[in-house]
Amino acid sequence: MEILNGEKSMNFFERFLKRFLPVKAIETVFQFVKCASVGVLNTLVDFAVLNILMWMTGIYNGKYIGVLIGISFCFAVTNSFIWNKKWTFKNKSTNPKDLRKQILIFFIISLGGLAIKTYSASFVINNIQIVPLFNINAVLWTKLWANIGNASAVFLTMVWNFMGYKLIVFKVKS
Repeated sequence: MEILNGEKSMNFFERFLKRFLPVKAIETVFQFVKCASVGVLNTLVDFAVLNILMWMTGIYNGKYIGVLIGISFCFAVTNSFIWNKKWTFKNKSTNPKDLRKQILIFFIISLGGLAIKTYSASFVINNIQIVPLFNINAVLWTKLWANIGNASAVFLTMVWNFMGYKLIVFKVKS
């Protein structure tokens, strides 16, 4: 049995990584995978809220799509804080002052992610013109393209957020 950070594990992936990487690097890899998993959940929240808002408002492109993307992103960020604090980074701080500071910094970093995501998604939606595939009607294609534009921005935002959360918000004090 392998021991990694006091936890027993028979995981082949852990043993493989431990052979080639220092323990700290392995911890970071697993945190990134957890953060990416939280990101998948956040993406589902984001897309669900965005599609509900588009359906409710009839806005699928144009200058106001960024507002809807921003609202859906805020729902996803709230979900992200809860899961990343408790599960990804296992931050157990219960001090109200520390918690307020974490929330503030988390949302500031997430606002940077929002700027990256909103700009990237809006750019794709409004500036890249792709001919509809498979003779999809124009209305359906516009709705689909709004989702493709939103998805195109997810990876950039995920890398930005992980680095900020790990290195600033939930940084382990030595």
